[in-house]
Amino acid sequence: MNELTSLLSSVFESCGYVVGISLFVVCAVTFASALGRARSLGRPLSQCAIPGGLGKLKALDASLEAALTDYVDNPSERSGQSLLEACRGQTSPVALFLSQTRPLLGDGMRSKGARRLLNWAVDLAGRRAASGVRLPAAMARIALALGVLAAVSGLTRSAEAMLARGLADRDAWASGLPQAVYGAEAAAMVALLGFLVTAGLLERLRQVETDLCWCRAQLLRTLGGPTEATR
Repeated sequence: MNELTSLLSSVFESCGYVVGISLFVVCAVTFASALGRARSLGRPLSQCAIPGGLGKLKALDASLEAALTDYVDNPSERSGQSLLEACRGQTSPVALFLSQTRPLLGDGMRSKGARRLLNWAVDLAGRRAASGVRLPAAMARIALALGVLAAVSGLTRSAEAMLARGLADRDAWASGLPQAVYGAEAAAMVALLGFLVTAGLLERLRQVETDLCWCRAQLLRTLGGPTEATR
């Protein structure tokens, strides 16, 4: 514990306490928001917070897809209950969309109201999935601003020391360089993390939106509607 405290104190002193503590907070918020968004998109952080993380993964679970296909091919109370059972316990936007819309549609229901309901439900599910996805990128921009602040503060400290000690004093020139350099480097690392996480989450979000449209097209088949959406 003492070693960790000493390490953090050394890092904050090198970057400047204001910038160092602010970067620590930004990094914590970035990680927490990425973890929450990944969970709401139905995958662990390692599988969707980095572009192409652990290979291309389908947004729609295999058991859920099989249950939906069975319901579309044979819309009945039994297949409808099987679909709801497949959705149970899953947190992905697709599972939530199906679990919320399936009970409202009815078996073989054919109406314009049902079609409007599907369109509204898909739009709502997409908005919920997209909520907060770009927060890590916003944190990355804040980190870049903190990097600029660290560089300016460090160079200002060097300039003040040189004015006080003279232009020929090398120690005066070097007094603010650690804060300027280390602060900018730390800020760049945090910003890079934020941008990478955002890119991965957006890639995952596009997969979810595609599967939501596909699920709507499949449910429209039970209503006798056109199914333009493909995967």
